[in-house]
Amino acid sequence: MSMARPNQYREQDGHVMAHPHIQWMWDQRARREWDGYNVRAAWRQAEPVVTPNTSGAAYARLHVEAAMILVAKWGFLTTAIDFHECSRGVQAQIVDQLDVTLVDLGVDDDE
Repeated sequence: MSMARPNQYREQDGHVMAHPHIQWMWDQRARREWDGYNVRAAWRQAEPVVTPNTSGAAYARLHVEAAMILVAKWGFLTTAIDFHECSRGVQAQIVDQLDVTLVDLGVDDDE
């Protein structure tokens, strides 16, 4: 039985929505100005990141402008997470991987 290579799908732009639930999650969790934004377009614009939700076949990207994390598994978009709902430690872990600050993502340093 062959196992997939970790992150083998990371560079694909043609991610598929298994069902429209991922779009619904994006619309419910993203800020109002991002409501209705195409989640597949958001995936293509987002930056690859490692999060506690990713391991093996699961991988994530951060859409900086919307401050949303998109998670995919085996080439299917599976969930959308509001960056602001992550713990401060997870936020710091993600920011350390990119050329952005918490302020860029709308997080108040005084929180």
